[in-house]
Amino acid sequence: MALAYSYARCSTKIQDRGATFKRQAGLREAWLAKNPQVHLADTPMEDAGFSAFKGDHAKFGKLKTFLELCQAGRIPKGSYFLVENLDRLSREECGEALKLFLQILDHCTIVTFEPETIFRKPVDMSLLMIAIVELSRGHSESKAKSFRSVDTWDRRRLNLGKQILSARCPSWIDVEGSKPRRGEADQRRFVINKAKAAIVKRICGMACKGYGSWKIASTFNGEKVPTISKAKLWHDGYIYDILHNTALFGQFQPMRKDDTGKEVPYGPPIANYYPAILSKSEWDSLQSYIRLRKKSEGKITQDVSNLFTNLVFNNFGQKLSMRGMRYLTPADHVLRQTATCVPIKEFEKAILYWIGEINLTLEGNDFGAINAKKIDLENRIKTIKHRIKLDANLDCLLDTLSELEAECKDTLAQLERAAKPQDRSLIRTRKLIELVKRDSGYRRELKQQIKTVISKILVQTEARRKVKLKRFQVDVFFVDGSYRRLYFDKGTSGLVAVDGKLNEQEKGIIRDRFMEYMESGCQ
Repeated sequence: MALAYSYARCSTKIQDRGATFKRQAGLREAWLAKNPQVHLADTPMEDAGFSAFKGDHAKFGKLKTFLELCQAGRIPKGSYFLVENLDRLSREECGEALKLFLQILDHCTIVTFEPETIFRKPVDMSLLMIAIVELSRGHSESKAKSFRSVDTWDRRRLNLGKQILSARCPSWIDVEGSKPRRGEADQRRFVINKAKAAIVKRICGMACKGYGSWKIASTFNGEKVPTISKAKLWHDGYIYDILHNTALFGQFQPMRKDDTGKEVPYGPPIANYYPAILSKSEWDSLQSYIRLRKKSEGKITQDVSNLFTNLVFNNFGQKLSMRGMRYLTPADHVLRQTATCVPIKEFEKAILYWIGEINLTLEGNDFGAINAKKIDLENRIKTIKHRIKLDANLDCLLDTLSELEAECKDTLAQLERAAKPQDRSLIRTRKLIELVKRDSGYRRELKQQIKTVISKILVQTEARRKVKLKRFQVDVFFVDGSYRRLYFDKGTSGLVAVDGKLNEQEKGIIRDRFMEYMESGCQ
């Protein structure tokens, strides 16, 4: 009894939902019923969504597996290859299609159902001519369809201001209106789904605070946030696609498949095609935060223990990472035995306090004067609050306090307007430092924000004679290319010096404040 191998194919997966495979299977069963001496060898081969015009089925589909079995000699001689029509086998140009046809014919007898034809060796010349004509017809039809399809899309692009290209759109956008009939104007338009857009905005906000795709997906699944797609759960890959989708600010990039089946951009991107939920500046800011996180990834934990992941290096160029929740040490265990360990808590307190005291732009414009006014107001507010605790002239002090706080708020607004972009990042970092003192839940956002200010921290150690202490020299490099230098002592936690832009009196003030800050145990 001879064996038969059945092959069925359709170009798109949408065709699979219809009667395409059922029709091909019916023709196969009818032929097998008329030829009882032939027995179906295995599960029928079906390639759904593979183009025969581009040869994808022979490169990536189940037909590729069958051809490999033929070359390995695992298909018995005298077997039958059953297919509805030769255009199911190939729609490539005639030379390539004939090559595939003869390759299969070397190992099997080819049977087509419509029209019912049997091709076997030795090849009959008249049947071979029929095969060539059929293969050429299939290629010509597909080529014409391809040309018409491209021409249709090109004409649609010319009417972008009047109609949409396709109903395909991001999941947070809906299509309003019904598909027009032939000859009617397309009145459909895109509208934002407010509920889904709110979830997407939350995703973008979490990404700006330092959350990665995996963390966002697990958080949403834990909170049982409804998905905005057909999936039942959130997945990090989908979160990643959302964060990198230019449709967030309304841009649409047409795509098409190249000869390898890979989607590539087709033509320039189309601005304002979709309704935007982010501005272009917000999109650029989001992408900068994502790039910063890629450069400074760390272990995924619930609490952020190290605010300076991948930022700290020693004077030998070795990256320092946290070990044992107490020290920053080189990652290499051999180097760790000889290198000096940096105490993480003292180091963090020194850097955070220093960020809160030092300005990157100490001269120029009105920034310095406004900042000095802000510091003066903050000190006066602290004094008033201290006097209120003593209940001295309570009503008068409360009035004065409210006036000072209002003036301080106005001064902060002036400060942000006068600040350069680098100063704005520094102001934002300082606000987060103050929030972290009250709530450690802001540490992840602070860690992300620090990367917008600091690009690298270089730590060098200096042994002090006759004293069992270590003095650390720390060079902080900022993203604008500048750097500052400070020193602090291990053990006493004292900030003993800062960069030369401050005079000795200012250094003393900072040192005294820092000692009070360290002794208070603030984080």
